[in-house]
Amino acid sequence: MKEIMGYQEVAEIVEEGYPLITEGSIEAQKLLYIENKKKDYKAIVLIHQCVDDAHFEKIVGAATSQETWKILEKCNEVAEQLKKVKLQTMRRQYELMQMENNEKIVDFFNRIITHTNAMKNYGEKISNQTIVEKILRTLNPKFDHIVVAIEESKKL
Repeated sequence: MKEIMGYQEVAEIVEEGYPLITEGSIEAQKLLYIENKKKDYKAIVLIHQCVDDAHFEKIVGAATSQETWKILEKCNEVAEQLKKVKLQTMRRQYELMQMENNEKIVDFFNRIITHTNAMKNYGEKISNQTIVEKILRTLNPKFDHIVVAIEESKKL
């Protein structure tokens, strides 16, 4: 959303807000206020278009884009904490993954890849080499001769 705000030239209004006019304001200040108010409405519309229904319900009553943005930041702090907990659970599941006795190797590969992709979506950084090592480490004993051949050829 920050990129959209920057492209639409309203990021500054969202982050810093804008000064209100007073009774003694000069004409230039009034024009600047009107321009800033338009940008603020534009920013609110952009934010409304970018959020889902659950977040929209939280921000619908906000008067300014800056207030709207602060509400979303608070919501995302909670979401970040939940992401960390979910990632810890996924790491533990990853560590415990083993190939089942009756499982096909293709199914096991897909299970590992699906799980690592889910972890990557939560921000985990996993290299391909780590994934290959995990697969070789957790294959059934009937594949030991293949694992040894691969490790000996050093083509991990």
